Amino acid sequence: MKTMLRNPVLAAMAVGLACLVSASSAEADFIDLRAMALADTAGGIAAGTNSVKASSSYAEYGTRYAWNVSNGSGMAWSTFPTGTAGTGATGNMWLTTANNVGHTGEAGTGMSNVWIAWDLGATYTISKIHIWNYNEWVSGFDHSGYYSFSYRGMKTVSLQTGDAAAFMGNGNGTWTNALTGVDLSSIGGNGTITYDLNGGVSGTGFDTYTGFDWTLPTPITTRYLRFNNIGTFGGAYGGSYAGLSEVVFFTSVPEPATMAFLAFGGLSMIGAAIRRRRTA
Repeated sequence: MKTMLRNPVLAAMAVGLACLVSASSAEADFIDLRAMALADTAGGIAAGTNSVKASSSYAEYGTRYAWNVSNGSGMAWSTFPTGTAGTGATGNMWLTTANNVGHTGEAGTGMSNVWIAWDLGATYTISKIHIWNYNEWVSGFDHSGYYSFSYRGMKTVSLQTGDAAAFMGNGNGTWTNALTGVDLSSIGGNGTITYDLNGGVSGTGFDTYTGFDWTLPTPITTRYLRFNNIGTFGGAYGGSYAGLSEVVFFTSVPEPATMAFLAFGGLSMIGAAIRRRRTA
């Protein structure tokens, strides 16, 4: 240890190794967009949106704007980003207008091109997305199924990356497909879907709904991300509207096996360096 302390290179290597070992036990980190989205909320649609935009937002009978999916509204957080989605949509969820037209905000493009886009504030490598799908419930209606409002939730989607021009272009810029035509209810080779007993790809209409994890097949690196060509579950109320409750993005960390390999390599390098000093 004294040899290591006298050698700043070895000391630096040791510190780096300690960081690697610590990181190996950590889970993927999350991107907290709540402050940015709350700034959008305070500014209102007339001031424009800086972090979340959508093809349309339902303003009649309540503010179901795009930024609600990232500002934490309507959620009961245990420890962010773990929580449950409420069932009251007004001011808490995002919903398109009828047939994605006639809204306040960006130009409507029809239900064939429903989208919602994020400026993450910096460039990240995204490995997982946790989604709380549209979870509205109104007394007298079904909690889930054909006659429920939860069928307005996102079932199919294309995941896209873009740049500042694309994001500010309100859907008119150039976006690149990372994953196309993903059916979240039958994910196939487009990643992995996991959820607990209170979760699911579709909302449940109960305030215990925990959403689901979508682990991407390959991490994507971007600052600007878009869910494009969103399709719903249909039913009695999902044919003309689409929406989401909350979305949280997670960044990549190396796999434990990779970290262990790096740690072993680091120990070998330190050991070799110490032996060379002793024989010099």
